Amino acid sequence: MTMWTQYDPIFDTLDINTPDLRRELIWEKDSGPQKCEIQIWMPVQKNDGRWEAPLRIVGLGRTLMVSMPGDDSLGALIEALAFARDAVDRKSERVLFGQHEAGGLPVFLGNSRFTPEVAAQVEARAMDMADEAFTTAMGMRVHSVFPAIQ
Repeated sequence: MTMWTQYDPIFDTLDINTPDLRRELIWEKDSGPQKCEIQIWMPVQKNDGRWEAPLRIVGLGRTLMVSMPGDDSLGALIEALAFARDAVDRKSERVLFGQHEAGGLPVFLGNSRFTPEVAAQVEARAMDMADEAFTTAMGMRVHSVFPAIQ
């Protein structure tokens, strides 16, 4: 069954069988492992100047096809990756890329979740925690290139 979560005419302009970026994942369902795939096409600038990055997720229970907007081409690509991470996170079972949880996709705070000031503080804390975890794992002292925000 295919579900279009947001139809956009941009899909009519793509070679739907040839995404630019792919990542195969394993969804560890109770009934056994199932392959799934994230497919992303390069961002496209529409006639009105807006940017969109089309993506399709196949095999996570239904096929999701969306076109994620961004302020520029990189913003659209980031939004597509954030959407993919969110879709993977919504599964109660594990979704792996190799041994990496959540498909090996990064965590995104999102532009609307926090004010810019709070987002900067959360990111700074996350960097400090990552540095601390790396230091512990490697048995060495590491200094973040991002100073903590007071």
